[in-house]
Amino acid sequence: MPDPRFYRRAGPHTLAFIAKVAGAEHGAGVNPSARYEDVARLESAGPQDVSFAVGGSADTLTASRCGVCLVPESLAANVPAGTLALICRDPKYSFALVAGAFYPPRSQHPALISAQAADATIAPDAVIEQGAVIGPKASIGAGSRIGVNAVVGAGVVIGRDCWIGAH
Repeated sequence: MPDPRFYRRAGPHTLAFIAKVAGAEHGAGVNPSARYEDVARLESAGPQDVSFAVGGSADTLTASRCGVCLVPESLAANVPAGTLALICRDPKYSFALVAGAFYPPRSQHPALISAQAADATIAPDAVIEQGAVIGPKASIGAGSRIGVNAVVGAGVVIGRDCWIGAH
């Protein structure tokens, strides 16, 4: 699971939504409103996860426990019972789109109105230069310096005696 300090999960998503994002058809006889919680690697995916397989992963696919697998047509027969195959022209690309739907990008500047988010932790001797933006839940260590107009994103941890340059 991605680090929640940096990535906000937007799921669960329905099968119909996942298929639409992936550019795949879910076929007849399935529940398009079935919900899936997350994306995962084929080896570690569980029944509530979406994963993908490409040419060299037929054996891994057969052993997988993922709920939905994005596959090329050539691997559809290797999908194990209990896993729904969504056939895609380019499963890796489709998976990137689906992962982006589960983990949409955060704003590049989470605290533009205020230079320092209220819940940021900043050491008393850290230097924050003019125009620098310190995002929510960020942490700046002792003796560190954040340069002019630099942006420290949400959840980022800067250790002791570090220097982040301008812009």
